Amino acid sequence: TLEATGGETSWGNPKVTADLIRAVKEAGFTSVRIPVSWSVHISDQGTHKIDNAWMQRVGQVVNYVLAQDMYAIINIHWDNGWMNDPRESSRQQINGKLHAI
Repeated sequence: TLEATGGETSWGNPKVTADLIRAVKEAGFTSVRIPVSWSVHISDQGTHKIDNAWMQRVGQVVNYVLAQDMYAIINIHWDNGWMNDPRESSRQQINGKLHAI
């Protein structure tokens, strides 16, 4: 999963490969949800720019899915908990970060 904040394999999952996605297709699936964590890959806190290497890795996984003629659904789910303080006073900051990501 690309969601694990400690790295793609930190939860014990294997690294996503073209062969893994091919096996998903052969099992009969037509779509793949790709959970992605962004916050730990921000290279510029001012602009919330995502690290280029991370963007390339996410793109690579998406392309594995598309190459199998399946739908790729990129999902921001928990993302290190930075939205855990949704008060009115932090709304503008959270919305700015979400928009940038």
